[in-house]
Amino acid sequence: MKPSALRIERLLAKVEAELARSARPRRYCFYFDEEAEAKAQGLPYALAPRELSREEWEKKYSPPKPSDPRGNRRTLGAPVPSFCTKAGADEQS
Repeated sequence: MKPSALRIERLLAKVEAELARSARPRRYCFYFDEEAEAKAQGLPYALAPRELSREEWEKKYSPPKPSDPRGNRRTLGAPVPSFCTKAGADEQS
């Protein structure tokens, strides 16, 4: 038994009403440095942070590396070997 044209019309109207009710306005995602482009196009947009590469992340969030490895030991409170001190150097020569 085939559905009548009237029944098909009612089902289509029901589906269209459901879609119209749940439809949201479309938003486009732009990175912060592309905000001017989004405004120029007149699009509704949301801003998102750009993902950093490994090198960019390390540069931004890693602590600076010490220039002198012996100086790093001293700042951490580790004992300094006698050959690193002046008194130890005088005793060895």
